[in-house]
Amino acid sequence: MLVVDDAAEVQALAALFSFAAPERTVKTVSSEKEALAALEKDDFEVVFSDLKAGALAGTQFLHEVWKVRPKAVRFLLSSSIDSDVMVTCVLGAHHYLPKPLDPTALQAALQRADSMNRILRNERIQSLVSRMRTLPSRPSLYIELMRELRSSNASANTVGDLVAKDLAISARLIQVVNSAYYGLQQQVSDPAAAVLLLGLETTSSLVLSIEAFARFDKVKPLYFSMDQVWKHCQSVAQSAKRIAELLSNDLEVARNAYTAGLLHDIGKLALALNFEEQYQGALKLAEKQKLLPSEVESQVFGANHAEAGAYLLSQWGLPLPIVEAVADHHLPAKEVNKVFSAATALHIAERLEYAEHLARNNIKDVAVDLDYPAELQLSGRMDELRRIVRGEEDSEGARPESSEGTMIFTRSQLKSNPVALPASGDPTPMLAAVFTDKKKPSHKLVLAVIGSVAVLLAIAVAFGLIAPRKKVDQVARAEKPGIPEHRNDSRGPRSNLPAETSRKIEAPVQKAPEPEPEFPELKVQAIMYNGAKSSLVINGRSCHLGDEIEGVRIVGVLQDEVTVERSGLQRKLKLR
Repeated sequence: MLVVDDAAEVQALAALFSFAAPERTVKTVSSEKEALAALEKDDFEVVFSDLKAGALAGTQFLHEVWKVRPKAVRFLLSSSIDSDVMVTCVLGAHHYLPKPLDPTALQAALQRADSMNRILRNERIQSLVSRMRTLPSRPSLYIELMRELRSSNASANTVGDLVAKDLAISARLIQVVNSAYYGLQQQVSDPAAAVLLLGLETTSSLVLSIEAFARFDKVKPLYFSMDQVWKHCQSVAQSAKRIAELLSNDLEVARNAYTAGLLHDIGKLALALNFEEQYQGALKLAEKQKLLPSEVESQVFGANHAEAGAYLLSQWGLPLPIVEAVADHHLPAKEVNKVFSAATALHIAERLEYAEHLARNNIKDVAVDLDYPAELQLSGRMDELRRIVRGEEDSEGARPESSEGTMIFTRSQLKSNPVALPASGDPTPMLAAVFTDKKKPSHKLVLAVIGSVAVLLAIAVAFGLIAPRKKVDQVARAEKPGIPEHRNDSRGPRSNLPAETSRKIEAPVQKAPEPEPEFPELKVQAIMYNGAKSSLVINGRSCHLGDEIEGVRIVGVLQDEVTVERSGLQRKLKLR
């Protein structure tokens, strides 16, 4: 159904739908009242709203659609949308499509709607969900973070303050940023510093997953480890993000892949919480028959944990690409979409992580399905993707996350140059980064070059081609006795004392220099540059211009440099 109350827009949108989706039946209505009446009679799978009254009115109308047809996938069409309306749209589980629309964007939206309908209208999944005693509500802290991130005043400090309200979540977030993946030499203990290092978008994804896992905290069976599932989801999320960065070079796809990876096994927790004994039996059966747990879940419950988790996330109003990725992460490889997306990245990461699990446990009689469509062109890159999953090297296609001036890099990826400030004084990214995959020369090569140069110099000296300057001067004076050494001195007759004695008499007496104040070892780990309001992470602590840390005061901040002062002396610290 297409709801358009602007006569000038109706014909153009109807023609666009006919061109982009000729196989679909599209009903066009011109008012909200007419649309709701039609929805009472017929079950429409997808509803598009484009109202002259604006995005807020469109969002309110879609909420009324949800009351009548909760399974309908709802899209808001608008040329612009402010942050408050965007949050309202997300919280209402509606989806936003910016205007002007083009056929490609419309086709992608319809394909995602089809994926969502496979979940929401699947009788097997509905039957499974209807038998669940407990289905967690949407995480509340994540909602607050969404509001904050969409505001014009979003910063690491405000987000850090929100996170700090929940001790369990802030502790888990700090645990993540101190993990081996980020390789920090100084431990972080401040939520604001953790947010600054992770970036705002990554923080929101982590908070969502941490809260989601906390909703299932009652799952304490001996056969099931929530901590193990959490660690697996983190590992898959990191791999999916890197794979998406390498193969798509699309920041949005990488972010969705990361969030989907963090949540891809949330359905396991729902099954374990609601069907404890049955789920334990399903896992034992999978181990005995050497099958994937998802295959046995479908036999026992009628649907697997991927489908159950996707249904839950759709009720929470998460973006369609994330829901789709979670739903499809156990599809046969050949059924994966031929166009690369977050779902593709998650599928590859999960399969390769499983292959690594089999290798670590010396399980050789279980095959891993990697028969992906030829259109994805993955056959020649599997070894490269396996190295990403193993964490053996950074992918050359990896890109940092950028969020309000905060960028996260691996050290081997970054060559930084300061960025010129705009005349407006607006915040800018802290670095101009050049990514390189050039390898350092080997130690053997360096030693060989040094040795060769040393041999050539020795030969030159031996044959008299090069001689020390001091020795040449002494020989020249010995050959011409009586010729005094020339000096540019106008102070009168020279002393008859030997030259060495004369130098001793003429040498001025120098006072020993006063010792400089000692500076503590300080390491700048992150900068969110915003002029005098810049936020920093130094030695794992969040600080600002004018603050003191370990006895030194911060007196200057640039995009990649901090100036500190102690006892009147200053020192510049580069971002590391």
